Amino acid sequence: MKPLPLLLRVQLTVTLLAGAAAAQQPAPGRPVLVPPPAFAPVEGDLRATILSANRAMASAPQWGALLSAPPIADLLDALVPLRGALPGYGEQQVRRALAARRDDVEKAWRDEPRMRQERAAAFALCDLGWPTRFAAGDEAERQDVLAVAAWLLPEAFESALRIDDVGVRPAAERLASAAAEGQRARGQHFRDALAAVDWNLELHLLLNIAREQLSAFAIVDGLLAADPRARARAMLALRRLRSLPLPDGVAAALSTEPIEPLRALVGVMSPEHAGLQDGEVDAVLAAIRAGGPLPWLRLLDVRRVSPERRRQLAEALLTDLGEVHLYPSMLQRDRALAFELFPNLGLPRPVAQVAAAASIGREQFDLVLQRLAAAAPKERGALLAGLYKAYGPGLDRDDACAKVLVPLLDERDADLAVFAGVFAGLLLEHSRFPQLAQRLGDRALAALAGDEPLGFEMHDPGFIMAPPSMGAPANPASWWVWLAAKAQDERLLEPLIARLPDADGITAWDGRMWFTCRCLSMLVPKMDGAAARRAHDKVVPLTRLQQRGIRGESLPPQVLWARLLAAVPDEVVESYATATELLQSLRHDLGDLEERMAAARARLVWPERDPLALTGAWSEGGEPRNKAVAAVYGWWMDRPGHVLRLVAEGALPKALAASALPDTVPLDLAQLAGLLSEDDALIGDKADAFARRVARAAASRVQELELLPHFAASRAVSVARAAALRAHRLGDPGVPIVASVIDRWAAGDVQLIAWAASLALDLGVPPGDVQALAARIQREAEFTNQATSLLVRFGGLAILDVPDADRRNAALGSRADFDAATWRSVLGAAMPWALRGVLGGPNLGPEGSTANALAALELVAELPRWDNFTEGAVIHRTLDPDPRVRLAAYRALHSRDRNLWACAWLAYEAEFDADPDVRAYAAKLPR
Repeated sequence: MKPLPLLLRVQLTVTLLAGAAAAQQPAPGRPVLVPPPAFAPVEGDLRATILSANRAMASAPQWGALLSAPPIADLLDALVPLRGALPGYGEQQVRRALAARRDDVEKAWRDEPRMRQERAAAFALCDLGWPTRFAAGDEAERQDVLAVAAWLLPEAFESALRIDDVGVRPAAERLASAAAEGQRARGQHFRDALAAVDWNLELHLLLNIAREQLSAFAIVDGLLAADPRARARAMLALRRLRSLPLPDGVAAALSTEPIEPLRALVGVMSPEHAGLQDGEVDAVLAAIRAGGPLPWLRLLDVRRVSPERRRQLAEALLTDLGEVHLYPSMLQRDRALAFELFPNLGLPRPVAQVAAAASIGREQFDLVLQRLAAAAPKERGALLAGLYKAYGPGLDRDDACAKVLVPLLDERDADLAVFAGVFAGLLLEHSRFPQLAQRLGDRALAALAGDEPLGFEMHDPGFIMAPPSMGAPANPASWWVWLAAKAQDERLLEPLIARLPDADGITAWDGRMWFTCRCLSMLVPKMDGAAARRAHDKVVPLTRLQQRGIRGESLPPQVLWARLLAAVPDEVVESYATATELLQSLRHDLGDLEERMAAARARLVWPERDPLALTGAWSEGGEPRNKAVAAVYGWWMDRPGHVLRLVAEGALPKALAASALPDTVPLDLAQLAGLLSEDDALIGDKADAFARRVARAAASRVQELELLPHFAASRAVSVARAAALRAHRLGDPGVPIVASVIDRWAAGDVQLIAWAASLALDLGVPPGDVQALAARIQREAEFTNQATSLLVRFGGLAILDVPDADRRNAALGSRADFDAATWRSVLGAAMPWALRGVLGGPNLGPEGSTANALAALELVAELPRWDNFTEGAVIHRTLDPDPRVRLAAYRALHSRDRNLWACAWLAYEAEFDADPDVRAYAAKLPR
């Protein structure tokens, strides 16, 4: 029986597993994990038993017991029709078992030569040294090995194809060719997938499967398909399979794909081609009216949609929304709904439609606001939740949102009113709206005056001695108080202080007491000394409620007690000094209050942050310096603005702050400049990390021209070099900055002179005195080649006048432009590896000039073999902005034997290039 194609069998397996899972569906509202089917050996049928083990994801010992017992001939015969039907884990177990029985497999190969080709698919699962066996065998055995090779990945022979060993390479070429032919012969289902009219499992796996599981040769025939859309998909698959970026031409060809997941995939690779197109709006409108699936991701990007079509989209999305009930458990986290813009992840479709409509543009956001202000009660839930999802700070719609939300705070539906309150709290985080804040506070005061108990939903962890965890506020009244406390409405202070209970009869896990303490903790910045004293006197007994055996728990009463340190009168502070250990364990909860504390109080919590003490420890060196760096590191993590302010005031040494800067704290170029003194040797082993920041920190072009000279003057070589490289990208205005670094280094010691020459050659900026710099370098034997390179690049020395022994290094080091004939003469026998340096690119250093790229690509095409680096450099040049370089790169790729090298097929993507000359070349390629 002819075996099914690989991915068709995968699809069948997935279907069977889905059916098994469907048969075990849980009761509504009670999700359970569906276990895989049990491993059930099938008596007398080894093939069925292996399939059962694969479906059940049997353990490694079960696989070992299953595959070690049968006679090797029976095992091989059972595996032949299963080849490709055991993807992933199952095939790994089979390969491991055959490797453990290598001697048995060798014996089966040797004793039954007539069965070799019938069992080729199974033999291919075991490595018997096929190239060596092919080279040493007779003609019959060679044919058998070729049959096995047809089941192997051609990529397995790549390393042997790249070497010069004349004994191994011919065998590798024959086997790789046979493997490629076998992959192409079995690739029909991939070619069918490339021509599909809808998204399917085959196409999904084809575009997401790993290179170790699929050969590029299984899909290359798709590049010869009659349909240009199938050819573009094949090129996408080939590029993704080899982890290569997608050229703009291929992305543009795929940007109008009818299959949405494929368009989204291209959008991820080339964002400029993502987004909804104007011509697609009619189909989306029809889907909205029919209730069909919508392209949610693309509805969020409507840059290419005309204003009129945007209006039509918004109006359609806001039609017939239906009722969506909002309930507090949606708001476990105050800032975000537990929603995503995908219906299958929990967002009700009406809410998703409103969010999409409000995200289209400013006018559409206003339209949703107008609809919400005038909506019937049943539609308010969807409109409010969708608007909440689409809202973001900086939309310049805060006042308009506040005006609509104020009446919703008094909705009869308590849950919807609370939802509006959460939205109001989000607005108040960014700016103040008196009427909105006033109404939130009024609702909170009414709740405090009522009889409804206030607290959190408390969740029992289910094991001994573990504290319960707090959930959302337990009811609408608790929500109002919580939201008003977050908005720091000081009217809540006295009612909440009055609600602090006496310690008698209260347990450490009392949810009502926790709630009151948490709300008061947020109101500490609004307390005067008298209010803080009253709260302090009532909370001190509560801090002793911690149960025996519980350690390190930041209980709300303890947090409130610690935060009151920022507001209590001076005579109370002494009581904190006797509990410094507990106070420092809660220091994370005090970070936002540090600015409110006097220096003496702050030292109770952060004694190591006293700027004067830190400066002294830094100057002392050794272990004290290390402790100072660790202390400032923690300060950076909690209060980066405070560190920058201390540095600006001169209270903290710049070098100390810079040496402690964590990688995760973002700073812009101006902030970095504030940490670096021009005469500072910088921060030892942190210099390179600082240089990386200089290279990527955010700044405008004006700021770069203003600030980069500051970094260029640094005594840290890596920082000055990073500044020079960044300045070079600015074009002519940045050249003086680069030149200042080169000339300063040229006047320094031997190593700096070498750095000056290297920077001048890399960026093509001549030093002020080329001859003088070259003369100084020539006095140092290890840098002589740099001197010659400088003279070739900037001093008028002809490369052919350089002595033969120095010519190659001088040419490569100079980065000067030469034609192909000159490079051929200069490089000689070193051309196979030296051309990589001329091309440049990822992992090969700076890219060469256009002239050198054209010359190098011409020469690379003449080489009999490429190593990995050369191949990568050539492929990289297919993305060059100059069409002449792209054409030369495609010519070089086409020079490879396409029966051996998958990279040769990349030449066929030239048909999608924007340049007519490149496309004309593609039209001449053999089909």
